[in-house]
Amino acid sequence: MKITFIKPSINKGQESTAYSPMGRMQPLAFAILAGMTPSDIEVEFIDERVEYIDFNSAGDLVGISVD
Repeated sequence: MKITFIKPSINKGQESTAYSPMGRMQPLAFAILAGMTPSDIEVEFIDERVEYIDFNSAGDLVGISVD
């Protein structure tokens, strides 16, 4: 099983760079959830502010945070 945590880029297209200063705080909830996940489950974190999301390779379970 694979869990994918996604931090979407909410301000995409509003700034000249892919990284937006909005939401500078890293999503701590994902680190907590990853730490609580059993070791036999694969965990992936995607931050759309700095990398592309390949929706075809997302995990069996996807968590999205917009905090």
